[in-house]
Amino acid sequence: MQIKEAAKEMIDTLPSAETKEVLDFICFIKTRKAIEFDQLYFWSKKWQVEIKESEKAIEEGEVRKFKNVSEMRGHFGD
Repeated sequence: MQIKEAAKEMIDTLPSAETKEVLDFICFIKTRKAIEFDQLYFWSKKWQVEIKESEKAIEEGEVRKFKNVSEMRGHFGD
């Protein structure tokens, strides 16, 4: 039996939730070479949630921009 055939047979016996895990892993395998190793953190669910929160804060004006480090330090009382 070839490897792909054996894998298909094993997948057919899995419950749906575990089949999804297999598909997620296959996606990971296929994309891991496209993303630099030191950039993988960016694509984690946790990091993506934090990025979305940051984007929302920027849209709602909760972010302040400073012209330089001295201005920032003055704002934070350094």
